[in-house]
Amino acid sequence: RGCLNLGFMHQFGLGVAQDLQTAKQHYHRGREVDPSGLHTPVTLLLLFLWAHMWFLRCPTWDTLMERLFSDFRVHVLVLHLVMILTLASVRWHFSRTPPTARRRPQSPVASAHPAAAPAPTAIVGTASPAAEGGDDSGLRRRAGGGGGGEQQQQQSELEIH
Repeated sequence: RGCLNLGFMHQFGLGVAQDLQTAKQHYHRGREVDPSGLHTPVTLLLLFLWAHMWFLRCPTWDTLMERLFSDFRVHVLVLHLVMILTLASVRWHFSRTPPTARRRPQSPVASAHPAAAPAPTAIVGTASPAAEGGDDSGLRRRAGGGGGGEQQQQQSELEIH
């Protein structure tokens, strides 16, 4: 535990001069002292130390921007990204509009064959059983189709009147 504390102090310069190599040595020594102990905290500290070293090696923001703006390839890449974003937004816009606004509505097609249409059903109602000559059947249903199609239709029209 003492080696981990010394490594942390050297990594961040707490009470001593900042030295990342010495911090790395202290972390490894802490792992060697207790080989059967938990290695997860030491591994995490070594990973954090590696990220800290990588961050310190990165160029400053001003240097990075100067290098990027002086390279012609970056300008071409930015233009490509702008075009891709523009095309994606146009596609998204047109995919949101309903299809009926883009297409001409189609007229419904009527059935050309009368045989395909369902047979008409006539419902005949009577006011009273006496009006039909004593027939108390109430409502009678006559369906068109079958044997004599026209004859049945004429009979049902006569019964309606």
